Formats: sequence, structure tokens, C-alpha cells
Amino acid sequence: MLRSQYKYIESAEAALEGLNHEYSSYRRDIVVILGKERDPIAVEPLIKRLGEEQDSWVRCAIVGSLGEIQDNRATEAIIETLNDKEENTRWNAAIALGKIGDKRAVKPLAKALNDEKLSVRKFAAEALGKIGDPKAIEPLSKTLLDGNKNVRINAVKALGEIGGPSALEALMQATEDKKSAVRRLAKKTIKKLQVQNLH
Repeated sequence: MLRSQYKYIESAEAALEGLNHEYSSYRRDIVVILGKERDPIAVEPLIKRLGEEQDSWVRCAIVGSLGEIQDNRATEAIIETLNDKEENTRWNAAIALGKIGDKRAVKPLAKALNDEKLSVRKFAAEALGKIGDPKAIEPLSKTLLDGNKNVRINAVKALGEIGGPSALEALMQATEDKKSAVRRLAKKTIKKLQVQNLH
């Protein structure tokens, strides 16, 4: 039995009926429940709802729940929301793509590293690290020049997660960063990768 703030719901199948409820607050509650349950049966209905939903908070919740379910059937739909007009939806899309880990998201996430909002850039860098594809090294290297410290920190972390000679080379430039936090993290990450390369 699934619990919402409105009532007890017997199953994920029953909850899916609430995706078309007239009240957006109810739809959002249902979406959050489906994400917590992580039932693959919800993936296709959530994707369909995402394409129809007009309420930005519900769209954001759908993206987040699809990320929690971690089914790569949702990858393409979530990639599309990286271009959503709402910042919250875009950065939640980046987080979701990182959780799913589908390499089809690498190129769109690399593009999101240039988003006007720092939250989107920050979580795009984080997601690329989680996916771990070496193709992300070049765009992440450019992100080490981002104007925001937190974005650069996430780029350093991502390069550390991807690893390899090219990531090490890119991290060297971060050891000269104007912010001490970035420099320290870069040096620590380089040492970690060097030790890994010895084994």
C-alpha cells in the first residue's frame, strides 16, 4: 500500500491513474510516490505525462522520479528537458541523467555545461562524472575555466571519477586556479589518480 498525503493507494497501478488528476498538486504528489517506489511499471506513463504536463513543478517532479527509477527508457525524454524553460527542471534533468548513467546523455550534458544558470552547469558536470565516459573529458576541461567556483569544483570531481591520462592532464590546469578550494581538490584528485595508475 502506497501512502500519499491525500489517501492510501493500493498499488503503483492505482497511483498511475492519478497522473491525469485535475489538480497539479495531486499529480505532483503521485509522481513523487512513484519515484520513491521505483517501480519500472511507472516509466512509460511518466514519460507520457512529461510530454503533456504544463505545470513546471510537476514536470520537475516527473524528471526527478524518472531519475530515481533509473531506467534508460527515460533517457531521451529527460534529455529533452535539459532545454526546459524552467531552471529547476533543467538541473533536475541533469541529476536524473547522472543517476541513470546512459552514455547517450553525454553530449547533451556537455552542452548543458554552457547553460546560463550555474545550478544547471554544476549538476551537468556532476552527472558527467557519474556516467564516466572519457568523451566528457574535453568539455569538462573547458568547464575548469567557468566563472563559478562550485561549477569548477564539480568539474574537478567529475574528471577524477572518469580518470585516465587525459583527465590527469586536464586537472593540472586546475592546480593553478584562483580559488584555493579548487586548487586543493585538484591536487588531491591528481594524487588519487596517480596512485590508481600504479596498480
